[in-house]
Amino acid sequence: MFIDFEAKGTPLKYKKYEKYYIGANGNGQWLFKFPNNYGASVVKHWGSYGYEEDKFELAVLYFTGEKEYDIAYNTPITNNVLPNLSNKDVLNILKKIKNLKED
Repeated sequence: MFIDFEAKGTPLKYKKYEKYYIGANGNGQWLFKFPNNYGASVVKHWGSYGYEEDKFELAVLYFTGEKEYDIAYNTPITNNVLPNLSNKDVLNILKKIKNLKED
């Protein structure tokens, strides 16, 4: 069985955070890395929370290398992924992640 993970719907608008954008996998994922070594994976594809409603899902990341990271489950922002987010919600959370104190 083939599952199409291609992003559909409204793409993420992140102009204010362009300099922190480090790429994506091309299938509805946007990766951000901040100077504090925290970042975010924002997704919208089949199977992600909120996809059917044209919403985003966000995971807070902690980078251990240039592009090596783990999901950070122990931040004041969340202890899990954040589902069903509007573009504005994502931008507000990116700001909070950018302001986290580095471990």
